[in-house]
Amino acid sequence: VYLQHQIQQIPGLDGRHARIYTTPVSSESLGPPVSWFNPTQVPIEIVTTLMLNGKTRSSIRFVGVEGSSWGQWSGVNGFFDTAPNGRVHFSIHSPLFMLSDEDRRLEAHSIRLTGELGDPSEAGYIVGDMVFEIGRLQIDEAGSPLAVFDGLRFASSSHRDAEMIGGTFDFGFDELAIDGESYRDGRLSLAFERFDAAALALMLKLAWADELGGLALFTNTLALIRHSPALSLEQIQLTSSAGRFEGRAKVALDFTTQAGQALDLSVLQVDGYLASSLALLESLLVRGLRVQLARDGLVEGVDYQDKQLHELAREQIAGAINMGWLKEQGDTVLIDFELIGGQLRVNGMPLSLIQR
Repeated sequence: VYLQHQIQQIPGLDGRHARIYTTPVSSESLGPPVSWFNPTQVPIEIVTTLMLNGKTRSSIRFVGVEGSSWGQWSGVNGFFDTAPNGRVHFSIHSPLFMLSDEDRRLEAHSIRLTGELGDPSEAGYIVGDMVFEIGRLQIDEAGSPLAVFDGLRFASSSHRDAEMIGGTFDFGFDELAIDGESYRDGRLSLAFERFDAAALALMLKLAWADELGGLALFTNTLALIRHSPALSLEQIQLTSSAGRFEGRAKVALDFTTQAGQALDLSVLQVDGYLASSLALLESLLVRGLRVQLARDGLVEGVDYQDKQLHELAREQIAGAINMGWLKEQGDTVLIDFELIGGQLRVNGMPLSLIQR
């Protein structure tokens, strides 16, 4: 496949001084043709506008592929902007993408990727924001829905402030239907902060050169964490008709005290909690038991009834409460934990007092 460019150098009232029209071609005069590509069946067009102020915008159109044996793709529309300061802004949308074979089908509707990213040339890595969204994702098996996600979303954000870098990663969905159960408001949000930006750039450079190992890995890791960084589970949540599951956790290093001059448990700080309604925890455990039975091949020849699985799940919860790993508050069970000064406490008790 070759790209053919037509340049139209005509200034416009919108501040442009040129446009570049780019289309793919497959021609024997330019080289051997590609068997799977036919530009008359898969029209692609890119129009790049060059502005007098140094900015550019590339509009992208890809009509797509229909009737293929592997599935269907409705194509892509979007744009890609650049600025003189190296920042890029983009948005790409595809109405439908489908993969299928004899037994399975994956169908994604309203797919959108947007972002704004910085110039990676100085640091060797990119900081900025990106969001990937799917309006509906359905996975079918043997003609029946296996799982259906509505409002599926992946997002990342990173920033560099002076000597340090931080950011977040976020996954969520509005609703999930699976095996007759419905879950909503699912979210998993992670964050990192106060990692040394220069050390990260050097580690990536050494990794690309396959030179990050041994002493180089050790010394650069110490440099990476010299600002007392932290990793956080900012939020985890899930809601169903059986109740709600939620939690958070944070792991941090503290080198600001005299005790924190050496790498031992005294510099590590951990705290967090997980909480769930009893009914939802039981439901999730039953689902896990079903998966385990299927994986271990124990379903065949053994008639496991839902009643038995629920009884087994309740026994596991009761056992965890009796041993001190869980505590009960009304119709909710939870576990909270903290590690301070090298001592781990679970539900307010030292780990050594928790029964095993």
